[in-house]
Amino acid sequence: MNFLVQRSDVGEFRRRYRWLVLVVITLFGVLIGRLAQLQLIDGDVHRAQARRNIVRERYLATTRGVIRDAHGRVLAQNRPSYTVYITPARIDLEKTWPKLVRLVGLDEAERRKIEQRIRKEKAEALAHASGKDRGRRTEQQIVLKNDVDRDAVAWLETHNPVGVDVSPTPVRYYPYGELGAHLLGYMREVDQEILSRLERRGYRAGDRIGAIGIERRWESYLRGQRGMRKMLYGLRGNMSRESLEELEARYLEEPRRIEPIPGRDISLTIDVELLAAAERAMRGHLAGAVVVVDVRTGR
Repeated sequence: MNFLVQRSDVGEFRRRYRWLVLVVITLFGVLIGRLAQLQLIDGDVHRAQARRNIVRERYLATTRGVIRDAHGRVLAQNRPSYTVYITPARIDLEKTWPKLVRLVGLDEAERRKIEQRIRKEKAEALAHASGKDRGRRTEQQIVLKNDVDRDAVAWLETHNPVGVDVSPTPVRYYPYGELGAHLLGYMREVDQEILSRLERRGYRAGDRIGAIGIERRWESYLRGQRGMRKMLYGLRGNMSRESLEELEARYLEEPRRIEPIPGRDISLTIDVELLAAAERAMRGHLAGAVVVVDVRTGR
C-alpha cells in the first residue's frame, strides 16, 4: 500500500516537473522572440532613435543675393552679424535666463513675452515626453535676439550655457539708406501666418522675408538655401578634438555637413544717381512724377 502511494507521489511530481519545464521553455521562447524582434526586425529603428538622442542638427545661414543698379553700384547687401537661439525645453530659467536677458539687452516687454513662450514650450515638451515627436519638441529652437554685439557673442561662446546657441546670420544693409526704399522694399521677420504657408519651403521661426518691392518680388531668387551640420550633443569642451572627430565619424551619418547655397544677385535697369537727382528735385512737393528719357535712343 505504501509502495502504491509512493508511486502516485512520484508520478504527480513528474507531471508537475514537466509542466514547470514547459512553462520555463515557453518563457524563454517568448524572451528570445522578443530579443530577435528588437535586434533583427526593429534594430534599425531603435538604433536611429538612440542616435537622435546624441545627434543634433544645426542650420547654417545662407547669404542673401546683392541688388545692384544698372552700373553695378550696390543698393542692397549683407553685413555680418550673430543671432542667439534658445531651446526652451533645455534652458535653465533660474540661472541661465536672467544672465541671458541682461547680456543681450532685452527690455521688460520682450523678456515677459519670451519667458511665457519658454514656459509654454517646456510644458508641451513635458506633456509629449513619451510621444513620437519628443525629440522634435525638446530640440525646437526660437530666436532670442538678432544682431547681437560681439561682446555678448564672446561671452556665450566662452561659457557655452546649456540651451543657448549662437549662429552667424547676415543682416540686410542698404548703403543709400532710404533712397529708393519704395522700389527696393525691406525685410521683415516671418509671422505665424506666413510661416504656416511657407514652412514646407524651408522657412522657420526667426527667418526674414522680403516684405515689399524688389525684396518681395524676387524673394525666391535672392533668398538662397540654408545649410546644415550635424554635431554630437553635450560633448563640446569635454574631450580632445581627435576624440571628438573619432566619435563623429562613428555616430554621424552622411552627409554630416551641407554647405549653404548663397542667393543670386540682381542687377536693375535704374541708375541710383538719377534716382537721387529725382528725389532732390521732388523734395518739398507733396506729389509728382519724373520721366527720364535717353534722347539718343528715345528709351
